[in-house]
Amino acid sequence: MTKPPAIIFDLDGTLADTLGDLTSSLNVLLAEIGKPGRSRTEVEGMVGDGLGPLISRVAAIDNPKEIRDLVQRYRPLYRERMLDTTCLYPGIDAMLDDLTELDTQMCVFSNKPQEFTTPICETLLVRRTFVRWLGAGETVPRKPNPTGALELASAMDTRPSQVVFVGDSSIDVETAANAGMTSVGVTWGFRTREHLIAAGADYIIDEPAQLLPLIFPCS
Repeated sequence: MTKPPAIIFDLDGTLADTLGDLTSSLNVLLAEIGKPGRSRTEVEGMVGDGLGPLISRVAAIDNPKEIRDLVQRYRPLYRERMLDTTCLYPGIDAMLDDLTELDTQMCVFSNKPQEFTTPICETLLVRRTFVRWLGAGETVPRKPNPTGALELASAMDTRPSQVVFVGDSSIDVETAANAGMTSVGVTWGFRTREHLIAAGADYIIDEPAQLLPLIFPCS
């Protein structure tokens, strides 16, 4: 791989382990509506493509109005808990430090709503200079729609073909393909190596330290 000038990271399952706070918040919501709680493993298999689909799955509800109502009830519950246990995965700190030393342009693109993406990034990524962190919102379609990824490439003044998109799921791989970017799948997050292979990831890494030599082979 030739040296890329820019990287877009997924957030949940890629940079940060958010699963504990997601699970506890969802279980408070489920208890409020008389539904059984979900285990961490169950929630892990349901996350990835936005808040509405997640709540639909955990609550086993497919009525659009009910889902919208539950999303609104969930927001303050998660806002109170979203940084209780959420932290960067082991090795992410060192990887980001190395990328920062090389003046790498970096962004975050998450299917998590912007109202949650921003405070999590501001807390966990404060030591580095990210060009932008982008969450889903009214003007930003959820991945795998490439609109947000292309917007970030533009913000970094970089051609999509020179951007590496790093994520843990088929949604991230598909987003990269839709945007004309190179995909790097990570196996320490919410999905398996087999999942990433089936998704067609261009590259797959098993630990954060493997990213730097992959994209900067001469560093």
